Amino acid sequence: MIRLFVAIDIPPAIRSRLHHMSRDIPGARPVPRDQLHLTLKFIGDVETNILPSLTKVLTTVQTSPFPLALRDIGHFPPRGTPRIVWLGIAPQPDLGLLHSRIDQALEKLGIARDTQQFSPHVTIARLKNPDPESYRRFLARHSDFRTEPFEIKYFSLYRSKLTAARAIHTLEALYELGK
Repeated sequence: MIRLFVAIDIPPAIRSRLHHMSRDIPGARPVPRDQLHLTLKFIGDVETNILPSLTKVLTTVQTSPFPLALRDIGHFPPRGTPRIVWLGIAPQPDLGLLHSRIDQALEKLGIARDTQQFSPHVTIARLKNPDPESYRRFLARHSDFRTEPFEIKYFSLYRSKLTAARAIHTLEALYELGK
């Protein structure tokens, strides 16, 4: 079995900015800089022999390149003790279209469509026992967070191996938009 997900990679300069910001969260475990991404579809565990079909069906997914910008900060769960710190995405219909087309393509292989509404975000840190006051101050300092738009020209298929220390992501395939 292999664990897979489809994602949009964040440009290196923005990843550095996000990683630096996440290190400012008291008591947080920042997502490693090289793993900051926007998940389009978590596929989960599949048999290894499905990988060739899966990589092939994703070549059928097409949209034009589009701009994307990160904005806003929040956490999951939305009420109660925060566990995941995320950055949101400025409204972008083309992102929803890309997500929908990936879902449709993967459904041909028996991979279920997402049942929850697509809520695009970039996870920047995980929290265990956050100090509520320190965390509120962090949120206040970054409440107006924004990035300049950056062009989305491709999406990626990743393999994810969970270890005791962290997840290890390996690029399986890259899919250019607008071809």
